[in-house]
Amino acid sequence: MLYLGSLPNQKISLNFDQNNNMETIGEILDSNNKPKEIVTVSLDRILKNPNLFDELMTIFKTGSDVEKGTCADIMKHVTVENPEIAESFVEELIGYINYKAPRVKWGVPEFNNENYKHR
Repeated sequence: MLYLGSLPNQKISLNFDQNNNMETIGEILDSNNKPKEIVTVSLDRILKNPNLFDELMTIFKTGSDVEKGTCADIMKHVTVENPEIAESFVEELIGYINYKAPRVKWGVPEFNNENYKHR
């Protein structure tokens, strides 16, 4: 069992065995874990390996609305910890501000406004 406290004031218990070391964002999103667990594990992996943010963006652009919403949530948490990781994608993400799916429509502006308003 793995304990991560990456989300503010939360400790989430994750049930990964030693043989289930998910390395890619796609593997994490496809897992049977709860949404908060998926966000927490993805956040941890991206902060340790910022190159995984590129994979997150690819999934965000090509995935279903549910996947897009989960990716937007992950982005929000990643950029709270390290806004520079997403800096090169800001212009692209602005195109999703009026997206039809509520989790995307609400998540992307939150990401842009909270983390980049000082720039």
